[in-house]
Amino acid sequence: MKANSLKKMFNKSKVLTLNQVSKAHGCSIRTVQRQFAELAVLRSYNKNSRYYTLPAIPKFNVHGIWPYRDILFSKYGDLRQTVKHMILTSEDGLSGNEIGDIVNLLPRSFMHHFRDVGGIFREKHGGVYIYFSDDPTIYARQIIKRVQAYDVKRISDAIAIKILVVYIKHPELSEEEFSSILRREQNVNISPSHDYKLTFFSWSFKKNSRFSAIKVLSGLRKKQTEGMSPKTLFPEISNFFFYPEIKFCTQCDMRLYVQKTRERDRYHNEYRTFYRP
Repeated sequence: MKANSLKKMFNKSKVLTLNQVSKAHGCSIRTVQRQFAELAVLRSYNKNSRYYTLPAIPKFNVHGIWPYRDILFSKYGDLRQTVKHMILTSEDGLSGNEIGDIVNLLPRSFMHHFRDVGGIFREKHGGVYIYFSDDPTIYARQIIKRVQAYDVKRISDAIAIKILVVYIKHPELSEEEFSSILRREQNVNISPSHDYKLTFFSWSFKKNSRFSAIKVLSGLRKKQTEGMSPKTLFPEISNFFFYPEIKFCTQCDMRLYVQKTRERDRYHNEYRTFYRP
């Protein structure tokens, strides 16, 4: 079996199995395996790793994954090598669901294999296991970003607006005083000892001016307003038709008939048309 013949077969089919090549060329599985090794083929990390492709064929996405139909390949090797690489190079560690989204697999089908893999470890954050590098320097960087991102995400836009209002009025307050006023004036209960630790405020505003806080407040208000706009609530144009609630007269039990008229009331705006038959 010549290498050029095998390459043509790959270019035509994109992915192949050992049996397909063995039958097509009338050679043993062992011969095919040797030829695959010489071409440095890639092996799928799902479907029991029985599919192969040439390194030049895949068009990998930003995560180094190439999905071909329901067959998945990684530029980093098998599933274990791929997941480990993603964890080690992530900015803030990865949860099982985050890993599953990247590799297009259900986490419960493979994440149990990563409890004792060298170079990585897991720990709970917010009730969810997060996988980090076991290198102290990388872990320190990952955990800081994970905690900061988690604290910010837990603050809703509505609460952030209330907090910003207090901050704009009293930028000089300590965290204890700030927390007290939030609770008293805005009914927002965030204590300095809470998991938030006012990360959002101290990180975002201590180095900025009051103008920056006002700018952020304006952005949050704009975001909430846009979220309630008709175009957001009704992204597609559609018509509404109104009909009578009853079809029979409540007094005589006779069927109600719509009297013909030349005109029908019609109400229209740029988002909807409302009809009354």
